[in-house]
Amino acid sequence: MSNLQVFDYEGQRVLTTAQLAESYGTDNDNINDNFQNNVTRYKEGKHFFALKGDELKQFKASQKVSGNLKYAPVIYLWTEKGAWLHAKSLNTDEAWEAYEMLVDDYYRVIENPSAYASLSPEVKAIFFLDQKQQEIESRVERLEESKTI
Repeated sequence: MSNLQVFDYEGQRVLTTAQLAESYGTDNDNINDNFQNNVTRYKEGKHFFALKGDELKQFKASQKVSGNLKYAPVIYLWTEKGAWLHAKSLNTDEAWEAYEMLVDDYYRVIENPSAYASLSPEVKAIFFLDQKQQEIESRVERLEESKTI
């Protein structure tokens, strides 16, 4: 996953469907089928963004988009959490390895915080992004609660 083009959308690092498929040793159709078969488990804005219309045009204009994405009428961008949901449910060797790495590293750091130093930069980034995401979600919840008071 280290050679992937980095996209940023709404303050999150995201992957396109094609990038996710390449990382997990599958194809776009398998990712799309997996999504459709588990659509109730995915939440837009948390696990993915579906870009269409003006939103899609703005994204294409602000990012260096290549290949088939240039002409796509809809682009799905997968957040870190969405990518891990796919890893959990796809049945490819690469997806199993990615999910196993996440679980192993997560519990190793939780049980022994000093183990964080030995993690790969990619896994450190995942922990950092997850922490930031949780902080943002907590702030949003507090703001929403203060509006109802």
